[in-house]
Amino acid sequence: MLDYFNELLECHSWSTVKLDLYGLKFFYARVLDKTWEDIPLIKPPRTSRIPDILSIEQLNRLFAETNKLSYKVFFFTTYSMGLRLGEGIRLTVGDIDSVNMRVHT
Repeated sequence: MLDYFNELLECHSWSTVKLDLYGLKFFYARVLDKTWEDIPLIKPPRTSRIPDILSIEQLNRLFAETNKLSYKVFFFTTYSMGLRLGEGIRLTVGDIDSVNMRVHT
């Protein structure tokens, strides 16, 4: 059983593995009325996430490294409007209402 959970840890998050473990523990103890031996699992180290908000310096670097004007407009528009990447890609000129200063996505 330890092998199963170690393999599960390789491709799933810790919370998923923990959910499976506690579900199985409940099944053994409450449904089958068997004794449960704890499995010595080691919690994987926390992974670092990319920050959600870029600093002004990072944005300036992104714009400075971008040579095509259309890419600069895309990055600026997508970031300033808080759009997800897919929303920015699907954005068309018809979505922009310049009279009312609104964008319809």
